[in-house]
Amino acid sequence: MVNKISEPKLEKIKMYVKDDMAYICDWYKKQEEIIAKASKYVYSIKVGEDIEILTEKGESVKSKSEKIIADKLNMMNIPYCYEVPLYLKGYGYVKPDFKVLNVATRKEYYWEHYGMMDNKDYIIKALKKKNSYISNNFIVGDNLIETYESQSCPLDTRNVEKIIKTFLV
Repeated sequence: MVNKISEPKLEKIKMYVKDDMAYICDWYKKQEEIIAKASKYVYSIKVGEDIEILTEKGESVKSKSEKIIADKLNMMNIPYCYEVPLYLKGYGYVKPDFKVLNVATRKEYYWEHYGMMDNKDYIIKALKKKNSYISNNFIVGDNLIETYESQSCPLDTRNVEKIIKTFLV
C-alpha cells in the first residue's frame, strides 16, 4: 500500500522545504553577509601580482592549483565561494581557499589547498593552521577537505575530481 500525501499537505511541506535553487541562492547570500561582516577584521595580502590568474567564472585566485579546483567545482556545478573568512578560536581569522556546498545533503565544507609543501616556513604555518582547524572541530572528511602539492608532486586533477565526487555530488 502506498501512502499518498494530499495536495494541501504537500503545499504546506513545500512552504518549509526550499528547492535546490532557492537553497543555493540563500547560501550565496549568506556567504556575502559573512564576507561583509568579517571585512573589518580580515585584510587581503597581495602576493606576486605580476600575473593575474582568473577562473572560468572570472574570479581572481592566487595560484594555478586554486584555478584548477575552482574550475572543476564550476564544471561539476558545485556551489562554492572563494576565501570566505572563518574565525578559528586560538588562531584568528583565516581565509580557507574555498567554502563549498553539497546541495543534496545541504552540508558545507571548507577546502584548504596547501600548495607549497616543499617550503619549510610554509609547512610550519600550514601545520599551525591545520591544528587550529582540528581544535575548532573541523575534521578532514567530515567538514574539511584538504589537498596538498609540492614542486615535485603537483596537484592531480583526477584526484580533485574524485574528492568532488566523494564529498560534494
